Amino acid sequence: SLPAAEVVVIDQLDATKYDLATLSLGNVSWGPHRIEVPPGLSSYATVYDLDATISVRVAGSLNPTNGVLKWTFTTLDPATRLPPSDPTLGFLPPNVNGTQGQGYVNFTISPKAGVPEGTKWQNFASIIFDANAPILTPTWVNTLDTSAPVAHVASATQKSDSTDVDVAW
Repeated sequence: SLPAAEVVVIDQLDATKYDLATLSLGNVSWGPHRIEVPPGLSSYATVYDLDATISVRVAGSLNPTNGVLKWTFTTLDPATRLPPSDPTLGFLPPNVNGTQGQGYVNFTISPKAGVPEGTKWQNFASIIFDANAPILTPTWVNTLDTSAPVAHVASATQKSDSTDVDVAW
């Protein structure tokens, strides 16, 4: 029922399948707010001013030793750059309408060399809102497909009195 003051997103990446050195953090968004992360970074931090009363420290980084990708969002008082003294203040509003309190972080990463065609990655993250128990995101599945598509035209017939062509693949 109150806005979240701190949100932590943790994603454990499988170092046996991913080349952790290729990770590039992507953009971050919640509600109408979007932070453009410069490409090619595996660590990023900024302070984003929502308005005159609330700022957010946004920090994301990959630990290359254990494969943990972590984003932390912390509400700040814009004047002091410290957490606000009012415990009811937070940067992320309650999710009362199904989308208002939602956001995303994203990244790109390449597979390790030699991972076979058809390898499936199942990935999910945990999200911690303030001092609450972690919530797991739905699992996202990607399948490695390195084969170029193959196609050919079976027939192509121009329609009479027209520039249209019926094409069958």
